[in-house]
Amino acid sequence: MRHKPIVSLLFLLALIAGGRLAEVDAAPPRQTAILIPTEFWRLGLLAAGTGSYAASEGRLLQMAPQFRSEQPEADAYFLFAAPGRAKTVQAARFYLLQRTGAYTGTVTLTLETLAYDGTLRHMVSADAVDLPTTAPDTWTALALTANPDDWDIASDEFLAFHFRREGAAAGDWAVALLVEAQVVDLEANKTLCGITADQYTFGLDEAVQIEVVTPGTLNCLTVQRFDVSHHDAPVGLQTGRYWTITGVDSGGNPAAEFDLTLTLPHADLSNPRACRFPGGLGGAGWDCDDGTHTIASTTQVTRTQVTALSDWTVGADVGPTAVSLSSFSPSSRVGWVGWLVGLVVMGGMATAVLLHPRKRKTS
Repeated sequence: MRHKPIVSLLFLLALIAGGRLAEVDAAPPRQTAILIPTEFWRLGLLAAGTGSYAASEGRLLQMAPQFRSEQPEADAYFLFAAPGRAKTVQAARFYLLQRTGAYTGTVTLTLETLAYDGTLRHMVSADAVDLPTTAPDTWTALALTANPDDWDIASDEFLAFHFRREGAAAGDWAVALLVEAQVVDLEANKTLCGITADQYTFGLDEAVQIEVVTPGTLNCLTVQRFDVSHHDAPVGLQTGRYWTITGVDSGGNPAAEFDLTLTLPHADLSNPRACRFPGGLGGAGWDCDDGTHTIASTTQVTRTQVTALSDWTVGADVGPTAVSLSSFSPSSRVGWVGWLVGLVVMGGMATAVLLHPRKRKTS
């Protein structure tokens, strides 16, 4: 009878240990991080004469804008709705549905970003397309300018296809088109190539800034933003956003020997740190710096001497390293046995002893 308390305690500890193992085996719920997809803009409003946003008031959405050589206004704009968030154009094209009549002058098509009053902000297309000589019944791509900054549409701008007649109103020439612009959220996805020792900005409203101190073999940088906490983030790093930042050389291979300064935005987090995953913890965990290479304000946190890229987030009140329980492999049950509580019976008393696991050698 005197051994019953020990047996009961053994049974209780076994239940507790089993419960802990079950917690480890049960993978934590993973949040679905979906990169904001490419948008295909085709519907717009046709305004003659001026490209001001007010000129589209009261007009109906349409898919096939038309332009006539005899109309009194030399310009017409097919306006897309102004975006609520900054966007960037990835590609643009048009399909010549119908072309009739004759006109001796030139009618061109360009893609532009305009201010609300119609002022030209950027020429998005590299060249003006001559519509009277363009091949019909086929999609024709508009070449974009060589400067990626011209492709961006700020939240106070809008995108427009611009028809322009060079010469007086005459003839009976008319054209009908389908147009398409492929855009993506500027804050979510952008690639810049031809990287040198310079400062680069990814996004407009909530920008990521990368200063290239030493480019090494770095040729292209890509920043993708996910508006969800990282699936391997512990509590201090579950701040609702992370970025995947990658760099490749001219051959498309992972870049090396670079030195960057990275600045990430945040919303007034306490003691913010720029944290990288996986960090230098044998392939697991987060590297959040010990503060030596961190400069922070209420809206941004900067990390210097960045020599590796992967997933990044901004942590609040975190130490130099952060590990989530989900970082351990639930398939390695043997490793967890060492954490079970053993009992040493001394004089009829049960004493709990924490047994640490042995380190396993790997080749």
